[in-house]
Amino acid sequence: GARADVSAGEIGEDFAEAVTTVQDVWRGSQTMMQKVDAIIGAAAIGRDAADQGQLVPESPAGQVDPPVAAASSGVDADPAEVLRFFDREARDGRSSCFDCGAAAAEWASLSNAVYLCLHCAGAHRGLGVQLSFVRSTRLDRWSQGQLYRMRAGGNRRFKAWLEQYPQLAVHEPPRSAVDLRRRYASRAAHFYRHYLEAETGGAPMPKDLRKPSESEGHLPAPEVSAQAATAEDAGQAAGASETSLALEEERKALEAAYVDSHVRLRSAFAPAPADEGR
Repeated sequence: GARADVSAGEIGEDFAEAVTTVQDVWRGSQTMMQKVDAIIGAAAIGRDAADQGQLVPESPAGQVDPPVAAASSGVDADPAEVLRFFDREARDGRSSCFDCGAAAAEWASLSNAVYLCLHCAGAHRGLGVQLSFVRSTRLDRWSQGQLYRMRAGGNRRFKAWLEQYPQLAVHEPPRSAVDLRRRYASRAAHFYRHYLEAETGGAPMPKDLRKPSESEGHLPAPEVSAQAATAEDAGQAAGASETSLALEEERKALEAAYVDSHVRLRSAFAPAPADEGR
């Protein structure tokens, strides 16, 4: 076919150019989404999580300072810093896929601060952003606050937390979408996400949220309510919640479109199979 008339070098150049174009569009879209997200979410940043320390699991070495994290939560991290951080995570063996164990995972569930392979990242999108907000460790822009969250969390910490709840079977890959939702919609995972948010300078722990017991950690968490609002601005809070949900749905569609484009590019520029006998 036509592919036979094109040299390997030309295919490589065309593929690199196409990937660069897709990445530029992706990053530009992410910049726009971050700016809108920052405006919508500014009022939802918590002020203090210090009084919740007795409710949470042990912090890892190198715990971040919540006031520092809160102050820089909306500030874009230097792209070189982002690459160094994720390269170090990979080099130290901390970035395998949390769900299936695949090596060199280049996606992350920011909500749960764990790493994911491309396949599992797609499965996480089916959970909805309220349970797992997925980002690329290589292509997305990351804020300082998001890096703080990944540094504070990580695969090992989340695994150690879920190991307290044997019925969640953290040592076995989820075999279906039902198993995946059972893990991430559990009371144990729900509590952990709230703790990470509070620890890294986000919204404080809800006053009525307590660490689930071993016998109830696997149970479904109650529906996540909107950020609490005072009576006088409850109407404004409801409007902001609806707008935020719409934004997250658009972000989810954007991410899905990017993954589809990336897969199509790889397929289109894949080298033709060699003839048998050569």
